[in-house]
Amino acid sequence: MIRIAVLLSGQLRDWKTASKIFKLWNEVDREVRYDFFLSTWDDSYRGIDSKDADLSMCTASEVIFYDDSIHKEIIRYTYLLKRTNIIKNRYEKEQGIKYNAVIATRPDVMIGPRVLQGLASNIKNKYLGHRTLFIQNGITEKLVEENKHSFFMNDFYVYGHSKVVNAFAEMYDDIMDGRLENRGHVTPATHIVNNRINNRSVTGFANPIRFTNVQLLEDTYNSGALKNMYTTSTQIEEFKIKYLVGLTQYDKERHNKE
Repeated sequence: MIRIAVLLSGQLRDWKTASKIFKLWNEVDREVRYDFFLSTWDDSYRGIDSKDADLSMCTASEVIFYDDSIHKEIIRYTYLLKRTNIIKNRYEKEQGIKYNAVIATRPDVMIGPRVLQGLASNIKNKYLGHRTLFIQNGITEKLVEENKHSFFMNDFYVYGHSKVVNAFAEMYDDIMDGRLENRGHVTPATHIVNNRINNRSVTGFANPIRFTNVQLLEDTYNSGALKNMYTTSTQIEEFKIKYLVGLTQYDKERHNKE
């Protein structure tokens, strides 16, 4: 059996819905087992306290005190990623196991079936190297000033061998030591480039879960269509169109509030 560790690092946003999707991962392929490790803040989202959330689906989890000194978003994420990775490594050592791969993502991100199928295929075909990260759409290099380039990437997920994810999870230490700029999507991409980690672009549905998507997700889950989508990879395009409508609605509402 293939065993994959999933690092969920970040604020719990609509976790009641998001956790149902993560649970589905272990119901669609009997040859693959996902163990979930979570680190989140002792805060609240849309009136729901994280300390009251049902985290029973996780192999190990922690809800930690929010330190106001960790005020910038990317620092908050990298700190929780470091914590989640420590939990995973400790569990591996205690249980005497080695995961075939590790996914580093957030509790509020939906990763579609094609990404998971691609990961399983890469494991079976032994395409995961110790120094290669697989990243949604890869890393983009842009000229921001004369003779100055910056690197960018999406922050929805990366996956790879445990060793390379260990290196990726050292971002927080590099920021605090002044070796890495704290700048949104630039930070993880720059960290990967600076540490000479190879990266490969992968595609497939991956998007944040917003409150404007919750009803669609609940309806699709309750009807069994979501499980069928993960099992057969059908109806993805139709679902994607509806999902993107929800994301557009979220962006409009946020813009109007600003």
